[in-house]
Amino acid sequence: MEIAIRVGDPVDEIADAATVYDADLVVVGKHGERSGLWNRLGTTAEGVLRAASVPVLLAAMPRERRPQQVLVPVSDTPATPWMLSWAGFLGGCWGANVMLL
Repeated sequence: MEIAIRVGDPVDEIADAATVYDADLVVVGKHGERSGLWNRLGTTAEGVLRAASVPVLLAAMPRERRPQQVLVPVSDTPATPWMLSWAGFLGGCWGANVMLL
């Protein structure tokens, strides 16, 4: 594990770090309480979702145990094969069942 301390706008720094460190995935969670549509995730999570050049895993309400069931809503889009690949990988890492919807 590597730790980096960066100073600046959180969205810009996270998006830049994803590029600099050649990240394959950004995981971002709920930060602070906000009002409005994004109050469950926060404005930083929304900004990272929009700015990152790689997939973003949003963890709004993480649990203290490994996931046992992973639900993957899919549609007929070019992103679907990648979503299935990631879901299968994460399900395998966690020993979780993967269900497609």
